Amino acid sequence: MKRRKLSFPGVATLIAVSLVCAEARADEELGEVVVSAARYEQRTLEAPASVTVVSAEALEATGAARPTDALTAKAPSFYWRGPTGIADRVNTGSTHSLRGQTMTRVKIMLDGVSLADGSAGQNRSLLGVEMDDIERIEVVPGASSALYGSDAIGGVVNIITKVPTKEEINVKYTRGFDEVKRDVYSASYRNRWENGVAASFSVGYEDREGSRKQNQVWSTTSSYASRNPKEVSTNATGQTTYLIGDRGAIPSRVSRVNGKVFYELDPKSRFYAGFGYYQVKLGYTDYHQYVSGAPVAASSLWNSSNPTYNEETRYFAGYDGKLGQNFDLKVNLSYAKQDYYYVSAGTVASGTTQNGGPGSQTGTPTNNLDGSAQLGFNLGERQYLIVGVSSVRNELNRRSYSVSNWRHPEATTSA
Repeated sequence: MKRRKLSFPGVATLIAVSLVCAEARADEELGEVVVSAARYEQRTLEAPASVTVVSAEALEATGAARPTDALTAKAPSFYWRGPTGIADRVNTGSTHSLRGQTMTRVKIMLDGVSLADGSAGQNRSLLGVEMDDIERIEVVPGASSALYGSDAIGGVVNIITKVPTKEEINVKYTRGFDEVKRDVYSASYRNRWENGVAASFSVGYEDREGSRKQNQVWSTTSSYASRNPKEVSTNATGQTTYLIGDRGAIPSRVSRVNGKVFYELDPKSRFYAGFGYYQVKLGYTDYHQYVSGAPVAASSLWNSSNPTYNEETRYFAGYDGKLGQNFDLKVNLSYAKQDYYYVSAGTVASGTTQNGGPGSQTGTPTNNLDGSAQLGFNLGERQYLIVGVSSVRNELNRRSYSVSNWRHPEATTSA
């Protein structure tokens, strides 16, 4: 057995000062109230940047099971593909962009707290966000690094969850077909009591069979031309390419639990605290050969990165409201612990088969601590000054093991 371990922490601190000049107006026609453009509440037409607001109703109308699917459909120039994106691709790395700026240049937040983890900023935490918990999503394209740090050069996406205002009970079932065949169950409860306490709780479960078409194998080998390939096409360089098989579907199971409690001191000030948990498991199915004659090399048709496993527990707390009569104070603190692993098949020569044998397992557990505080106050009649500080610490421990059964690594991992 062999074991490799890499460990590295990352710490970043941002101190920001923002002076916003705006004429205060009570015109109700100035649009929706947003917070992401300048880190304080203002109407969209007063905001210093263009803001796209995707409401809960717009999200619901898409029929999407995940917020990133809905955003790709509703937010201009926004694109997401990966573990929280379309169809059954929940085992790959994220790829997201906003107006051409990608990954580490677009900051993804949940209620003002960054969701980037220590694994190249994958934002896997979005798998734990229940669609019914979202009040709206604010998308701010363009440079926002002065307010949010160097990972916001391309823009900010802020997912804002609901604050209970009355008793609500929701139960939902969604069924998908064909390429997105799935069963999605969710339930939520929200309430607000007269003593200033409010609470929300939600659970969700998603079962997807996956699609073989998303795992097709093409080859430019000319000998397949006479072996009745399923399809013939050309690739990006103009070469003839043949559809020779698929690696099978990727079934996935996603479980989510979220809870949040609020205590209102007055209509403009509240404390809050909560947690979020999700777990993702992915499996595999048999591969298929589409050409006649001799078998295609089996290892080229294996889904050689599954099973995979991802789990996260997130805790958070904060305050949003007044400090005295003249100051606005926002404080956020979040801690998340993730456990993620994937496998790799060994070689046929070493005895590895589609269903087991020697291989390796790689784990990338991360710990993420994020804190921020900002103080805002009026500086004259038309100016508003914001002073803030934020600190982020990400720690990733990469571990690689040899395993005797790559399809069941949990039983064979070396200590």
